[in-house]
Amino acid sequence: MILAITILILIPCSMRLSAQGFSTTRLESAANTPLLIAQRAPAGQPIRFLAGDGGSIRALEIDAAATTWIRGPLSVGPLIGAAPNERMRIGSVDAIGGRALVLSLLGTTTSTGLLITDIGASGVDDAAIVLQSTSNGIGTGIRIGGSSAGLRPTLATGIDITGGTGLRYNALTTGSGTAIEIGGTSPPRIGIEVSASGTGHIGIVSIANTNGIGIIGLSQSSSYTSIPSTERVGVRGHAATNSTVSADTIVGTMGSVVRGGAGGTLTTSIGVLGRSDASGTSHAGTAIGVVGSASSVAPGRAVAIGGCFGTDAEGLALVAHGGDVYLGSSDAARPIQLTQSTANVYDGLTRTYVYDLYSSGHIEASSVSFKGAIGLVLGPGVVNNIVTSGSTVLRCAADPAVTSLTGCAGGITGRMILLIVTDGVLRLVNEGIDSLPENRFRLQGANDLLLQQDASVMMWYDEEIARWRILAF
Repeated sequence: MILAITILILIPCSMRLSAQGFSTTRLESAANTPLLIAQRAPAGQPIRFLAGDGGSIRALEIDAAATTWIRGPLSVGPLIGAAPNERMRIGSVDAIGGRALVLSLLGTTTSTGLLITDIGASGVDDAAIVLQSTSNGIGTGIRIGGSSAGLRPTLATGIDITGGTGLRYNALTTGSGTAIEIGGTSPPRIGIEVSASGTGHIGIVSIANTNGIGIIGLSQSSSYTSIPSTERVGVRGHAATNSTVSADTIVGTMGSVVRGGAGGTLTTSIGVLGRSDASGTSHAGTAIGVVGSASSVAPGRAVAIGGCFGTDAEGLALVAHGGDVYLGSSDAARPIQLTQSTANVYDGLTRTYVYDLYSSGHIEASSVSFKGAIGLVLGPGVVNNIVTSGSTVLRCAADPAVTSLTGCAGGITGRMILLIVTDGVLRLVNEGIDSLPENRFRLQGANDLLLQQDASVMMWYDEEIARWRILAF
């Protein structure tokens, strides 16, 4: 007799098959081939992954065009968990050479790598991008470009901003940090170029408190270090060079104005305008619009000029428009507006050199000194048109018998000459015909004037008759 035994082996499984669905707690492939999940519906239906209570939440969906929709939040990286208020978190980046997110624009022309829209739509404090460090003062927030041979090739334009506030920087604490540093290691050709137009537009406004400087402009050789900070200065210009070029010129601060077009007689062009207002309620001190100082200690040909003004032949190099002009003298002769207590840096005697001085008003001097004396040996007989060489004092050595002088050259409007006879006898001839008309003497009573040794006369040139007149004898 043959005994037939049937053995039934049951494998625990939560599985339900139907025409509409398939349900299980685990799906895996033990074959050495990829696990495929395919949507083969001819109408192009999506693939949906459901989660939540009873599968009520659509967590992930891939449509017929392979477009992926994720409810989020999304975590990228081993053991990285996005917070409930985060849409995506990327972490566990490789310590060396790692890249958290790479956007490639290869083959594009007008595409945008990252676009953030609707900034500030729900509040003025919203920020599109926030960069923060694990502690204060470490790391670099944004680095754009690098050396052409490095890992970060240079760009045509690093940042392009249109509208609103282009850049706002706030220091960690007041008076600390550097807002913008340009060319710290490789200086550019132009550090900052600003273009502004229209009424009231300003290219650059630099404001510092009274313990700082608004703007510092430096032009110096590499052998010089930057100038120290000078408090309470709006603009500081400084130039320094060790150039050996004999015709080299350096300028600390330069102001220039060029006005073209038709213009008008009421227009004004000012190269440099300096103004100082002292409006203290007491002890206002001294207010000086412009101060120029210079020193020259080098051997050889050198000169120090505190202020130099020049125009064309028809211009005015220096004009004092309102107020008295003090050109210096001694401490005792200072005007009451400029006493020792308010201008203690201006002390001692000073000297004013003027080649040709014209005054339309009163001249007052505590003493007068004549320089430019020349000696002339006239000899016997008649002497005509003697050259005065622009001197004020003429020392004339005449013949012991007599020398007749018919005229002196160099007569200009209002010029005065002191003539002294050092030897012999000198006769000044009235309207001497042997001299040019403009060099002749117009003497009292049309009579010649005879001068003995050590006699002197003061002559004045009268431009109305183009003759020399005798003022004092």
